[in-house]
Amino acid sequence: MQTPTRTAGLTLIELLITLGIVGMILNVVFLLLNQGIGSSNNLVARAGMVQDAQVVQRLLAGRLNEAIYVYGYNAAGSAASNSFAFGSGVTVNAVGYRGTGGSAWALQTDPILAMILPPKTPGGECVQDANTTVNPDGSDGCFRFFAYYPLKRNTLTSATLSPSNKPDMDPANDNRWVLMEYRRNLYCSGVNWRPSYNTDGSFNASLLPPRSGCIEAAGVSARLLADFVRPSDNPTTGGFDVVVNTAQKDVSFTLAFERASGSSTLELPSSSGATLQSYITTVRPKNWF
Repeated sequence: MQTPTRTAGLTLIELLITLGIVGMILNVVFLLLNQGIGSSNNLVARAGMVQDAQVVQRLLAGRLNEAIYVYGYNAAGSAASNSFAFGSGVTVNAVGYRGTGGSAWALQTDPILAMILPPKTPGGECVQDANTTVNPDGSDGCFRFFAYYPLKRNTLTSATLSPSNKPDMDPANDNRWVLMEYRRNLYCSGVNWRPSYNTDGSFNASLLPPRSGCIEAAGVSARLLADFVRPSDNPTTGGFDVVVNTAQKDVSFTLAFERASGSSTLELPSSSGATLQSYITTVRPKNWF
């Protein structure tokens, strides 16, 4: 009797075992690819944070170094003289930082850095429409006001704003901050404001530019300067905080960034164990007499 011969091929059991092995290999490859993509995304996100940190540190240090006056808390002053009410817009309103309370920014209570800079071109032109786009060339001779402060990210993402002032939607980072820049040319009530100095050459702080209608004006908005600033009301862990020493005439500001990226939380600078770190920069403005 002839013995049956087995044709070449796989039995059902062998096929199932092979498919199982192939599936495990593909799963490992998929996990490795995901980890690689996640690592690549984290590197890109961190690079963006590093760039923002460098830009902000250099910009603020440069502005402060040029400033002729930096606003600090005046214990003898009124509440109005120790705060700024830039307006009701979401890019300027302090509620976007605190979440509650009034719309005004309180000096050395809220994290706001405010200063006056000299004109871009000393002796240049400063005309009535210097704060509009009608005659942008007419502002080079104006003294300039700048302010920097943080806002909650979701305050801007949920608002109707121009694309340049609106961060990308990112629900995982809604509780982070952004850093804003507010600026005005100091053409006030029909007058090109100029500083006054005492007989000893010191800046006469009693003749600062008026707040209402000059520094504070209806319909003015601020611009987005940096994204993913660490949220914190505590300067020791601070995303952004300011200390103005009017006696020594120096200014310190802290800066830190934080971003959720996939399953990771990226920090800049990196934490030391459970201790959050911040960049601290101190500047003594050379023109602040």
